[in-house]
Amino acid sequence: MTRNATAKPLRGPARLRMTQWPLLTLALGALTACAQPPGEPAPTGPAPAIAAVDAAAKGQQPVGYDVQELQRRLVRLLVELDNFDDVQPRSVAKAFDLKLQPRSAQPRSLEAVGRLSNGWVFNVWAWQSEPNEAPWAPLQFYFYPGGDVDVSLWRRSLCFLDAAALLAELQATGYTVIGERSNVPLHSIQLVKTTSKAEFTVSVGDYRPQHAPAEATRCLRNVTITTGPAPSP
Repeated sequence: MTRNATAKPLRGPARLRMTQWPLLTLALGALTACAQPPGEPAPTGPAPAIAAVDAAAKGQQPVGYDVQELQRRLVRLLVELDNFDDVQPRSVAKAFDLKLQPRSAQPRSLEAVGRLSNGWVFNVWAWQSEPNEAPWAPLQFYFYPGGDVDVSLWRRSLCFLDAAALLAELQATGYTVIGERSNVPLHSIQLVKTTSKAEFTVSVGDYRPQHAPAEATRCLRNVTITTGPAPSP
């Protein structure tokens, strides 16, 4: 299982047809529970992360905060995105109190696994780029309602965060929804934000059980941030 780099953001009317798949959705809600019907098959399609990711082998890093504080830090990062430097590994490490470690196979790729105060974990994957250049691959966050980087955790009943409020928060601060994709139980919504220095496409991925009611919680799985040059005037 591997993670695919998100394509460069589309512009103009093409955005409306955007169907990128870096799975996503998140929100300003507290912890919620997502009911998983008995016997539901395992998710199909791209896995949210490599089960034996390099960062997991390096060990989890206790970060000293809870799920709600992680949510606040994530929202702050997304809202304050302004230029290429904001997605550099050093900026991400500072935002989440993590020490990102280079991967031996790809030295410009750095990652870490943070362990929250309740024992749940999140995985961060960032890419180093040259000054004033966008990284060639997205900044990615993966969230696990349990104590390991393990995709099977999403077939259980616990939920990480409800994503709907996060999407509302992002739209209120200048993000525009440009696409949505659904492949039950995996869903994603893409939003875009443009500054004078860069354009950011954020994909929010969630997990919705196959037989859950329409109003059921959207359980946050991952967030992917793709960065490109600001559109020409």
